[in-house]
Amino acid sequence: MQFDDEGVDAGMAVRSKASGKHSLKYWIFLHLLPALPILWVYMWLAPGFVESGYPPLYVKLMALPLVIIPVMLAILLFIGWKTHAQFSLRGIVGFQKPMAGSIYRWAISLLFLFSVAVLLLRGPLDDWFQETVFAWLPTWFFFEEAVDMDSVPAAMKLTVFVLGLSIYGVVEPIMEEVYFRGFLLPRSPLAGWAAPVVHTGLFALYHLYSPWQMPSRFLLFLPLVLVVWRTRNIYVGMVVHVLINVTAILLLLIL
Repeated sequence: MQFDDEGVDAGMAVRSKASGKHSLKYWIFLHLLPALPILWVYMWLAPGFVESGYPPLYVKLMALPLVIIPVMLAILLFIGWKTHAQFSLRGIVGFQKPMAGSIYRWAISLLFLFSVAVLLLRGPLDDWFQETVFAWLPTWFFFEEAVDMDSVPAAMKLTVFVLGLSIYGVVEPIMEEVYFRGFLLPRSPLAGWAAPVVHTGLFALYHLYSPWQMPSRFLLFLPLVLVVWRTRNIYVGMVVHVLINVTAILLLLIL
């Protein structure tokens, strides 16, 4: 996947909200904008799934990516139209600086190992926030617990596993990296390391449909964002994000 990053890394010649540095309010707004339709769809579909005997986890793996992908793509294409009067990602997606193969492999390997460790150890932290800070949420909101997974037919499990692995595991993380790390991170109005740290916090906050996981998600993605910020290379983030989502699916559906 290759994008024309003209105007992003090379000085951002077009100085506007669309193609230059964003104001802080506008930058925060664009981080959280996709979260609202995603949360609405989750709250609309999840109760019905539970009543039918299916866990709302299936909404997360199937329906949400079908919202996330078109919403983010629509935002990017609209901004492309505002910038160049055409529906294109030209000049919209940045951070595509070439990277030595050895550094690329080491970065991906170390980030993935760290991610696996966080995924395996995040349970107690997520449980604490779920049982204390977010205990007021309805049962169906917690997509891992609302329905006994053992009661779901094997055919449905297989279908969701295949679709979840391909859409949630591959397509969605690539789209999120393009939107968050390729579009928003290069346009941060913040200086120095505040940019990737605040960006990671906003990325965690954007997951409104699983607020009890926001702290662990921040820890999970902060090293990835720091590496992308330092290397100016979103492809590292794409690969690691895909590996994170695929591993998370395997842990949820198999273990």
